[in-house]
Amino acid sequence: MATKRGAQTSEGPQPPGPRDDGLEAMQQFLNLFEQLPAGITEALRVAVDNDERPAVEALGAALGEQVRELSTFVRESATNLSAQGRLDVARVMRLTAGTTLANSGLGLTSDLATPGARLGISEIFDLIKKIIRLLLKILKKLGISVPWWVEDLLELINEVKNAFLSRGMPRLAPTLSQNHQNMLAELAQLERLQQASSWRFAVEENEE
Repeated sequence: MATKRGAQTSEGPQPPGPRDDGLEAMQQFLNLFEQLPAGITEALRVAVDNDERPAVEALGAALGEQVRELSTFVRESATNLSAQGRLDVARVMRLTAGTTLANSGLGLTSDLATPGARLGISEIFDLIKKIIRLLLKILKKLGISVPWWVEDLLELINEVKNAFLSRGMPRLAPTLSQNHQNMLAELAQLERLQQASSWRFAVEENEE
């Protein structure tokens, strides 16, 4: 019997189309992330003294290149994601409000003359890196290889970012460093909790 027009079929949910599979949202998020170093550089040119500007230019160029390379790696790795992988990416981008967060960071780059403004952009930068770590976890769980050096690159980006934002404000450097240490401690604790949860789940399955 032919299916009536407008009636539901028994095929179940269809895979998402090319424009609603999460990759477009990820692309937008990464594009905004790539703009942050240039925005920070432009603001710091105005905020620092003349003798600090060469360091600002050098650190800004390095940070910009590192962020572009990281974003390119994530894009290329996500190209061949399965339908489930694209759904997971879409869910992460929606729940973390990654694009909104990156946009907010760009807004803060309009004026970085105060310690509070620099701390704010640093915190947003760190939150963006957390979202990227979530995306990398999706890749790993789906069997896509993530090289060991990616985590080292994330750490290097953080060190350059802290040196960058503390130009002209050396007293800010310890605070930025401590904030990073706190974030690493949070990530380590989360990893331990996830491992404990996985172990407990495996034990419960074996007991059944």
